[in-house]
Amino acid sequence: MKKQFFTSESVCCGHPDKVADTIADAVLDEILKQDKFSRVACEVFVSKGYVIVAGEITTKAWVDINNLVREVVRDIGYTKPEYGFDYRTLAVLNTISGQSPDIARGVKKTGAEKQGAGDQGCIKKGSLVRTEKGFLPIEMIKPGDLAVTPYGLKKVINARMTGVKKIVEIIFSNGFSLECTPEHKILCYDKKNFTYWKSARDLTKEDFICILKPGVNTKNYPSESIISFIPKSQFFTKYNHRIYGLEEMKLNENIGYLTGELIGDGYVRNPFRLSLYFGDNFSHLLRVKEIMIDEGRLGKNLPFGIARFKKRIKKSAASVYDLEIEDVNIFSANGIFVHNSATGYACRETSGLMPLPIMLAHKLVAKLAEVRKNKVLPYLRPDGKSQVTLEYENEIPKRLNNVVIAAQHDPNVSSKKIKEDIIKNIIIPVCKKYLDSKTKFYINNTGRFVIGGPVADTGMSGRKCVVDSYGVGFPVGGGSFSGKDPTKVDRSGAYMARYIAKNIVASGLADKCSVRLSYVIGGMKPTEFGIETFGTSKIPEEKLLKIIPKVFDLNPGGIINQLNLLRPIYRKTACFGHFGREEPEFTWEKKDKVKELLKLI
Repeated sequence: MKKQFFTSESVCCGHPDKVADTIADAVLDEILKQDKFSRVACEVFVSKGYVIVAGEITTKAWVDINNLVREVVRDIGYTKPEYGFDYRTLAVLNTISGQSPDIARGVKKTGAEKQGAGDQGCIKKGSLVRTEKGFLPIEMIKPGDLAVTPYGLKKVINARMTGVKKIVEIIFSNGFSLECTPEHKILCYDKKNFTYWKSARDLTKEDFICILKPGVNTKNYPSESIISFIPKSQFFTKYNHRIYGLEEMKLNENIGYLTGELIGDGYVRNPFRLSLYFGDNFSHLLRVKEIMIDEGRLGKNLPFGIARFKKRIKKSAASVYDLEIEDVNIFSANGIFVHNSATGYACRETSGLMPLPIMLAHKLVAKLAEVRKNKVLPYLRPDGKSQVTLEYENEIPKRLNNVVIAAQHDPNVSSKKIKEDIIKNIIIPVCKKYLDSKTKFYINNTGRFVIGGPVADTGMSGRKCVVDSYGVGFPVGGGSFSGKDPTKVDRSGAYMARYIAKNIVASGLADKCSVRLSYVIGGMKPTEFGIETFGTSKIPEEKLLKIIPKVFDLNPGGIINQLNLLRPIYRKTACFGHFGREEPEFTWEKKDKVKELLKLI
């Protein structure tokens, strides 16, 4: 019999770090209510008598930061002067950067100013931009037109010819060529199937690029072969290529990128549609997604291949344009501005498919908050903490070895009463199933916890990553969650990783599952996608890795859409954990992909 002990902790909403997290996510929510395409990276610092709100925010929204902070602090429970941290008297310092003048000023909405306009870069004359009216050449775009971006329809602020740029012809080893400006970035691949972006002027013979093979339409594949017609209206503009509609789940994203690149550069001249030839059946569609980068294999039997850069030829100059679009700083492949790693986990220890220690710890501090707010124990104050240590036998939780509770309280209550009340009203209701005569209780172990919250300790947003995730013993990703909009993949990626892991366990394909996702700036797919089932998988993990992308959209923009993350739902996530809570806002907790997974087995 193998015995193990696992410990997890959680903290109350009045803990200084959680005060900071809640304020950061409250700022995020208020901004998303007004402008769901805002870019928010809000950091908060709290200490004795003051709160500092900082970060970089790009938005059209206006938020009264001062009053919002006071509202959050009031709702948490810091409502009395004797607490030393009172919503009425605390100082609020707003140091949000100049990227968001509306919010940083905190006085009035300067709606006449152009907020967050971004330079899309040099675009050659004739390149097509997707608008609400369809694709238009860049030279026909006018201020006021609505352009399609990853963040929805956005108003064009300015479209102007900025001069004449040198044009180069890029020639690849398979004979295909492509015209572009020297600064134009092209999606490249290395032998490990990792993607990176490189300017045309910097390409070397070591670079490989996904490219259409020349001559396939007339030589290798006759006109009667199967053709997939893809309307141009189904592509984003030249920096945002993705195929929608019937081809979405079948066509390799990289091919979609390149085909859109051809359209954006005016290489494909038919204004209505583009024909992609797949041979005499659709097996090519699936094979393109599965075959690793191999110049020899891809170059021989598929209509698409990996071509090595061969040389560049300088050509005559052409007119180029700059396009400024409202609230779009970087018109990238998917709107993701940061790169990071994320992990997700699920197991069968609880009905929510979460590790039992972290769920018990969360429930204990949630119960602390409940009995305080409902005045069952009116002497409790907002700060507090829980910790549980569970004993496992053969990886199955059997009993609680100890329970630790730190509960801030008024000064006129005895330690004995506090201990009796907490065991009766908090520990037993939450933990009864796992308590026995040997379980130890540590309630305010120093004997007194009157001075707490930001008076006793500084708080910073993002410091409770383990509490927010799965507890001790389970890896977390590369970044914190609070105060970040979903284009930050350390947040949205972690939600998707949990979504995948939970559906795998819920489907019965494994009893435990850990999912790893990593992204790079501008990447259309993960630079790493891994899975670990700890020997519990009912099918080979290699097969799971092939099935998952067919069910879950791992494109960062797809994650946002699939989980409906552009909503003001984040303040609710700040306390009691981001996972294991099956509430309407927590879309990553749904088990709605079980049937799709099982169909593909």
